[in-house]
Amino acid sequence: MNSGSPCRNGGGKAVCPVRDCTQSKGFQGCWECERRQECELLAPLKHVHPNIDYHLDLIAQLGMDNWSSGRKSHYLWE
Repeated sequence: MNSGSPCRNGGGKAVCPVRDCTQSKGFQGCWECERRQECELLAPLKHVHPNIDYHLDLIAQLGMDNWSSGRKSHYLWE
């Protein structure tokens, strides 16, 4: 895996339970999952990204393109 790319583009950890889960369900991301608020796989990320639920909700509401165009530059995405 390329650590300089986001996980959507083959970056991130070699083993990622969150990525494995979304791929196994055919989702593009956690925002498509109705159970994301209580997801145990996302719980460890909430310590590093305390607003993850807010952003996943925004992506679900706005769509990836609309959310992505308004995100802050420090979010590595595409």
